[in-house]
Amino acid sequence: MVIMLLESVMCIATVFPNTIAAASSSGSEDWWLAFRHDLSHTGHSTSEVPIILCPWWDTGDKINGSVRSSPAVVNNRVFIGSSNKRIYTLNATTGSIIPGRTFYAGGAVESSPTVADGKVFFGSMNGSVYALEVATGNRVWNFAAKDSVYSSPVVVGGVVYFGSLDGYVYALNAGDKTEKWRFWTASKIYSSPAVSGGRIFVGASDGRIYALNLTGRCEWFYDTGQNCSSSPSVANGRVFIGSDNGKLYAFNATKREYLWNYTTGGKVKSSPAVADGCVFFGSMDGKVYALNETTGKQVWNYTTGGFVYSSPAVADGRIFAGSGDNRTYVLNATNGHHICNFTTGGPVYSSPAVAQQMVFIGSDDKKVHAFGAENMWPQPKIHPNPEQPLILQKVVLNGSESTDPEGNIVNCTWDFGDDKPPIKNVTWQSGKIVSHTYQIAKNYTVTLTVTDDHPSGIRRTNSTSLLLRVQEAWPMYRHDWNHTGCSTSLAPPTNGTLWKTPVSIGPNASADTYMYSSPAVVGDMIYIASTNGTVFGIGATNGSKVWNMTLEHSFHSSPAMSGDRLFIGDDAGVIYAINTKDRTIPWSNDTGSPIYSSPTVADGIVFVASRSHLQAFDVDSGVAKWPQPFVPGGDTYSSPAV
Repeated sequence: MVIMLLESVMCIATVFPNTIAAASSSGSEDWWLAFRHDLSHTGHSTSEVPIILCPWWDTGDKINGSVRSSPAVVNNRVFIGSSNKRIYTLNATTGSIIPGRTFYAGGAVESSPTVADGKVFFGSMNGSVYALEVATGNRVWNFAAKDSVYSSPVVVGGVVYFGSLDGYVYALNAGDKTEKWRFWTASKIYSSPAVSGGRIFVGASDGRIYALNLTGRCEWFYDTGQNCSSSPSVANGRVFIGSDNGKLYAFNATKREYLWNYTTGGKVKSSPAVADGCVFFGSMDGKVYALNETTGKQVWNYTTGGFVYSSPAVADGRIFAGSGDNRTYVLNATNGHHICNFTTGGPVYSSPAVAQQMVFIGSDDKKVHAFGAENMWPQPKIHPNPEQPLILQKVVLNGSESTDPEGNIVNCTWDFGDDKPPIKNVTWQSGKIVSHTYQIAKNYTVTLTVTDDHPSGIRRTNSTSLLLRVQEAWPMYRHDWNHTGCSTSLAPPTNGTLWKTPVSIGPNASADTYMYSSPAVVGDMIYIASTNGTVFGIGATNGSKVWNMTLEHSFHSSPAMSGDRLFIGDDAGVIYAINTKDRTIPWSNDTGSPIYSSPTVADGIVFVASRSHLQAFDVDSGVAKWPQPFVPGGDTYSSPAV
């Protein structure tokens, strides 16, 4: 161990890369890995920020302590400490605490975490600095300083640098906590070190800003006269730091050269951000300032309703900063115009972090808050199949192509536009595809209403409507399942015969020459059965026989159509389901007595009466729907209406 005192001054400048190795495998996202974003503490992120921000989430009552620590954000994880002596790992999208990742530090944590080399580094008021595994949250090591650590560690080249209230700046091996050196300032250090150009810059309570080389030797210092708890920022060869004397200072980063200072109306404990030729910082006078980086001249200032201890973040042309008035402000970086603000339940000492198009910040209300894109409206879509269904034909209404721009659709409501009740507030998984049957030929307005989810808790609901044209048909005995015998089709203009069927549809072996079956008419087809045991498909336009199939027994029953299936009962008591496309029989059932009644199909059920029973079968499978058939107490020739 080497202890460096101020009197041991050596001018050694070592060039060191000013980067942090991201823990992410993604090269596109600008993660906020440490206090003030990067090693130089620029507070500037290249992350895009939505034009319209809204509250996404807060941690509620999950954190029982004020949150003055500032967040680090990487790989959809937020790392942040609290006065309740714990450091938390949160899901950045939802704000939920990752199970098993909360670490008890033994002292309040106002130090802001740094993520580097697969570890999370932070200090505690119990005087220790900790290193935890990012992957597990397990402690790798802790190092005990001689007093509280408010300072936020910075990690460069496998070395951890931080300050302590014991007056020392420490350098530790990041892998095993071996102390490489310490530098004594003889005053408390609240400031967090910034690293740039092979130098470590840090403020101290003696009013000085120190520039150390990576071996712990002091290259230069400057005395502002009052406490420097502000953390320095380094950009473009300049170092910027605030002082309790109310001034922001600029120095040449390579030598002890004072450049300029700017006087505010209060102590400057906020750490400056640097971007686009400007320096942005807050003051305890309640203002956020923007100064010209080169000259120190004021570009603009904005007055909040409370002190500004929080250090601003810069991203996508906007400034984000917390205030003692309980608010987080969003300002235009160019002119300082107020864009919006978000109110928390307590003063905001924490500094914002910007990553994955969101803003994260802590508050004395014992919560972490996240702001992100306004919830966009979900976009419902309806695809009917068939597009122009016939009456009593099952139409499938498919809403599965509906989308939500940044979340998920969670529930939906279908209004079919007829006298049947809508399907209300069902889960999207169960309700995105439904089927319906229309009894009357006319135009119906079908409406799909969808609701999405959003981490903000603000859900969006949107609707779309479709005009569905239901065509006329005569698919079963007496037209429909109500047996209205009423069609919306226009009556023929004359009573002339259009055609006579050229096919023989009778008689049977008993010399019964009468036709008992009534036709079903669907589309351009007529379906009818004969006492000779044959079922026919006949062209409705010219009466030509399209197909026929002969079964074992006579038919007095009339066919009923549903979809591509024809249902009919024979004189032996068998109810058949016939596929009219390929003339196969998907199922048949023996009812036990002759069927003179005609089947009725409604809501996926086939109802049919034999001479002694009324029975119900599933349209698709033929499985009986009732445990026992209904026995009417006499012979039944009537056809059921539903």
